[in-house]
Amino acid sequence: MDRNGLVNVADVWEMTIALSDLSKYQTTNSLDNAQLLLVANLTNRNLIDNRDLQALIVGLANANGSGGGSVSAVPEPRSLAILALRGLIVLGWTRLRMPNER
Repeated sequence: MDRNGLVNVADVWEMTIALSDLSKYQTTNSLDNAQLLLVANLTNRNLIDNRDLQALIVGLANANGSGGGSVSAVPEPRSLAILALRGLIVLGWTRLRMPNER
C-alpha cells in the first residue's frame, strides 16, 4: 500500500488512510481503477473495504506464511467432551459432600 515493494506494518497505516478516502488515495498515487484493485483488494472481492484491511493485518500477524506468529482460530473442544468432564466433576463433588454410609 505504501508502494515500497514490501508488505509491512507501514502498509496498515497506509491502508487506513486510503480507506478514509479512496478517491483521494487513488488520485494522489496516480492509480487507475485496475491498479487500485491490484494494490488494495486483498480479499479478491473487487471491492475495497475494511475486510481488506483486516486481511492485511492477519497476513502480517501470520507473517504471510513464513512461519511467524499465528492468529488463526483455535478449535473449541467438543461439546460431548465438555459435558463428560462436567459430569465427572459433579460426580466427584457429590461423593466428597456425601457422608460415609456404612
